[in-house]
Amino acid sequence: MNQRPSTIYLNYAALCPPRPEVEQEMARTLAELGQRLYSEAGVHWYRQCLKDSRRTVAEAFHIPDSATIAFTANASLAHYLALSAIHWQPGDVLVTSTHENPSIIRQLHTLTRRGVKVMDVHPITPSHLLTALESLASAHPIKAVVMSHVSHVDGRLFPISDISALARANGFLFLVDGAQAAGHIPVDVDQLGCDSYFFPGHKWCRGPLGTGVLIVSDQFCEVAPGIQMPQSDLSDPRASLFEVGTQNIGLIAGLARACALAQESVQAQQEPMESRRSLVATRLHRESTVEIMEWEGPHAPGIVTFRSRRPVETRHLASTLEAEWGIVVKAFPKPSSAWSHSTFRLSWLDTTPTEELLWALDHICAVIAQMSS
Repeated sequence: MNQRPSTIYLNYAALCPPRPEVEQEMARTLAELGQRLYSEAGVHWYRQCLKDSRRTVAEAFHIPDSATIAFTANASLAHYLALSAIHWQPGDVLVTSTHENPSIIRQLHTLTRRGVKVMDVHPITPSHLLTALESLASAHPIKAVVMSHVSHVDGRLFPISDISALARANGFLFLVDGAQAAGHIPVDVDQLGCDSYFFPGHKWCRGPLGTGVLIVSDQFCEVAPGIQMPQSDLSDPRASLFEVGTQNIGLIAGLARACALAQESVQAQQEPMESRRSLVATRLHRESTVEIMEWEGPHAPGIVTFRSRRPVETRHLASTLEAEWGIVVKAFPKPSSAWSHSTFRLSWLDTTPTEELLWALDHICAVIAQMSS
């Protein structure tokens, strides 16, 4: 590859552009709304659109009952609503992992002011994670576990079905953040068996910004009655308890279309995305200046995270890559329990040209070597 591309975008795990079909669906829906407005027929049409959108999302992610689906503005709000529905008492224990999104972690730790003990598990291997959860469940009155389906840090894939079985055996709620999974890997919510699953539209589903999905099981609604929002109609879906007021039907229709398209393509995209992951990993393993973050378990195919063996200022390096070479990556800020200094994440689609990936890797490694020398 001799000529520099205008931009090589390698941060799809943060934000994916909407598919053209999604934008078309949004425009079509809003145009029809403009014609119908809020007449009696328009109200019926609006409600039917919501109902159809729930059914579409349910089909895409194998959700047995579309009435368990609520539409939200994003995954963080979905998590907040689900967490707020639980009746927390001093002494309750909430368990999470060190690989959760910062917005999720901030919400979890607000519970400490109410006397809730938040405990973190570092996922070294799948078996270690399960053993740690089993030990905590036998020693503490766990009320809920909140964990990602796919780590936003490095794409490690957590054993969600096994944790769901552990939750049922020990009587705690299990909430799953699917932000890095939905649209990225095949997701069957019914088989996962968790009490709540939530994800945004703007990541791997390639839907519109300002959209999200919250799925709550019947059991969750029974044991987590904290949200007391009036339903407009007794025939409203149970999950509509988590929805307030009139929804942006254009965004929701676009989200539903995105979910349907994601479901259609997700299986076929696994092999090309995995081949790119193998290509990236092989290239980085040859580089003495960097080290890949991995665990002894499965990974999602569209993410690789690595760190410089010598300290470099992550944001300065990321801005240099973008300004001088048009390469966009995720630079993690100050170190945490999940990552050390100088950590970067790359993410791609199945359509990302391999020659662009290799070109970008050459320049990323060169800039790291220059800055760490």
